Amino acid sequence: MNTFGIIGLGRMGSSLARALLAQGVVVHGQDRDADTAAAASSDGVTVHDDPASLCAAVDVLVTSLPTVDAVVSCLTELAPHVRAGTLVLETSTCAPEHAAALAPVLEARGATFVDCPVSRKAPHMTMLVGGPPGVLGESAAALELVSDDLVYCGRLGGGYAVKLLNQYVKYSRFLAASEALLFARGEGLDANAVLRGLLSGTGAEAGLGTAEEFFTGDREAIERHAPTDTIVKDVELARRMLGGAGFRSPTFDALAEFFLAAGVTDLHDRPYPESASLLEAFRYAARKDS
Repeated sequence: MNTFGIIGLGRMGSSLARALLAQGVVVHGQDRDADTAAAASSDGVTVHDDPASLCAAVDVLVTSLPTVDAVVSCLTELAPHVRAGTLVLETSTCAPEHAAALAPVLEARGATFVDCPVSRKAPHMTMLVGGPPGVLGESAAALELVSDDLVYCGRLGGGYAVKLLNQYVKYSRFLAASEALLFARGEGLDANAVLRGLLSGTGAEAGLGTAEEFFTGDREAIERHAPTDTIVKDVELARRMLGGAGFRSPTFDALAEFFLAAGVTDLHDRPYPESASLLEAFRYAARKDS
């Protein structure tokens, strides 16, 4: 089994190190913070004082760093020390453009760069792999043991792209939920009742699942949903309630704008997931007109 090296032994990196060690994988590591490095050493990680010596000892080099600048700086400085044949897995959250810039730097040394951002911590992480199945080589066997899912995103930069979309959906839902709870508090509604209603109803999970039905073409599931006219009615009622309380939400305004526009199309009496077919024209209009 491959020998792994992890640069950045904080919350995410240390979790990965412990999970790999538990599976019998040899793990080397390096961190600039002495206390963090000492904690990793006590877990069983072979700690190096500098990244260059770590590179000489491993087959798979993993970076788990907090910022884009740290990732770019680290891998640029490490490139001369990376051995040919090394697989470099970058698990931070960056953008596709960073993968495109970093891959040639590592490839010039005979190494392979793969963007592999993660969601959740090992051993229950989802790793979003910037490439097709097979791109992880032998390391896939160890990574499967410490992950709930390895998602192959097809191409270099694809892992970063999917991670950013995950963040978009995650934090959009967070903002919408927070605004709903803020409004509820302002209106004197019982917080526990509001939370129970949202969590046991469709508010907590339905949005992403319904979008999945449309984009995967699940006609049977789509046909079970209410028509767009019903959503327009609900949106109008909610807008009146929020506006009457003097509550302004750009998040809700965007929702209302979309469904009210969908409500005057031929899709008004069709199951509301079909309204997603309008998004390309609505969201890409500026790009197409330029």
